[in-house]
Amino acid sequence: MFLIYLLPALSIIYFLYTRLTSPLSKLPGPLYTNFTPLYLIYKEFTGNRRTYIDSLHTRYGPVIRISPSECSFSSYSAMKEIYTSGAPYLEYYAPRLAEFFDNLNSKRSRSVPLANDFVLEAVQKPNPASYSLLSKLHSKASELEDLSAAAECMDHLAAGIDTTGDGLCFLMHELSLPQNAHIQQRLRDEINDDQDKSFDQLPYLDAVVKEGLRVFPPIPMSFPRYTPDSGTTLDGYYIPGHVIVSCQPFTLHKDPEVFPSPEKFDPQRWLEDKGELERNRMFFAFSQGARGCIGKHLALAEMKILLREVYGQYKTVLGKEKADMRFDDQVISSRPKGQKCRLQFQKVV
Repeated sequence: MFLIYLLPALSIIYFLYTRLTSPLSKLPGPLYTNFTPLYLIYKEFTGNRRTYIDSLHTRYGPVIRISPSECSFSSYSAMKEIYTSGAPYLEYYAPRLAEFFDNLNSKRSRSVPLANDFVLEAVQKPNPASYSLLSKLHSKASELEDLSAAAECMDHLAAGIDTTGDGLCFLMHELSLPQNAHIQQRLRDEINDDQDKSFDQLPYLDAVVKEGLRVFPPIPMSFPRYTPDSGTTLDGYYIPGHVIVSCQPFTLHKDPEVFPSPEKFDPQRWLEDKGELERNRMFFAFSQGARGCIGKHLALAEMKILLREVYGQYKTVLGKEKADMRFDDQVISSRPKGQKCRLQFQKVV
C-alpha cells in the first residue's frame, strides 16, 4: 500500500526537480511555463499566441520562456543567430497531431475551393504554357503526379498571393485614414512628379511600403526553429539542444530603441539617416538567413507597382461601411478580422 502512494509522489518530485533545474528555468517568464505548454497551445489555437508572446516580452524583456521546451527572443543579436545558423524549421508542435489541429482550425482557416478547383483542373491539362510553373515542374520531374504538382502550385499561390494581398490590404486602409491624408498626398506627388522613374527609384514609395510591412507584417507571429543538438547560447542564456526558439516580427518591429513611437505609422522614419542601419537589420517581415522568403523582391515589386498605379490616379478614403481591420491570426498569416476592407476610390488625375 505504501508503494502505491510512494511511486506517484516520487514521480511528481522528479518531474518538479527536472523542470526547476532545467537550463530554461533560468530564463524570465511565468512560473507555469516551467511545467506545461498547454497554455501556449491554447493561445495558439485561439489565435492569440502573437499577442500573448508580445505581452510577455513587454513584461519580462527580450528573452522569455514560453513553455518547458520553447522560448522567444526580441533582440537583433538573437534574431541574427537563430536565423543564420541553418537550424531546421519546426513543423509544428507534433507532426502526428497535424491532422487533428487542421480539423480544429478548419473554421478559422481560409476557404479556397475555387483556387483548389482551378489548380486541379490546370494540372490535368496537357502541354502547359512554357512560362508557367507547371511547365517548369514537369521539366524537372517528368514522373511528378498531378496531386503533387497541384500541391506545389497551391504553395506558391498561398505564399505569393495571400501574404502580399494581406499586406496591401492593411497598408491601403492605413493610407486611407483621415490622419494619413498628408502621407497619401505626398506619395501621389512623388509618383506624378517622377513618372519617368522606375518603381524602385521612388524613395517615398519605398518608405511607405517598408512602414506598411513594419506595422502590418503579413506573417506577424513566431518563426520557430530547433536549436542544434549541441545546444547554443542566445543573449547570454544557454539553450539546450532540440529546444524551440523563435522571434516574431510583431514584437521585433515595435522595439522603441530602433523605431521611436512604434505604434505610429510614419514612413518618414525610413528616410532619415540616423538609425538607418538598425532599422534595416531589425526589419523582419521576410525573415532572415537562408530560409528567408525567396519571394521578397517579387513581393516588394508587386506592392510598389500596384501602389504607384493606384495612387498616381486615385485618392482612397474609408468606405461608408465600417470594417474591422484588427489583426486576425490564421494558421500561417494574418488578415483583417472583419474579412473586409471598405475603401472608396476617387479619381484625381
